[in-house]
Amino acid sequence: SISASKSQEGTLAYYAAESGVENALLRLLRDPNYTGETLEIGTGTAVITVTGSNPKTVVSIGQNGNFKRRVSAQMNYNNGYYTFSNWKEL
Repeated sequence: SISASKSQEGTLAYYAAESGVENALLRLLRDPNYTGETLEIGTGTAVITVTGSNPKTVVSIGQNGNFKRRVSAQMNYNNGYYTFSNWKEL
């Protein structure tokens, strides 16, 4: 049915957004100057932006079809370790 596919598109948009945040956190571990990118994830995309210094805020906007979902997380650096916090959908 149409409603099932719409629901699925929204879910896929959310997964794309989450994948974007996960990708950004990994990229930041390798390159603290990483500022974001646009990734293709399955049938959707994730537009990632990184702002701030400590903590860094990652926002990922997942899009699939007409659906957009936004997920963010913060990454703190302290004494050689990174911690992640405030993982949430906006």
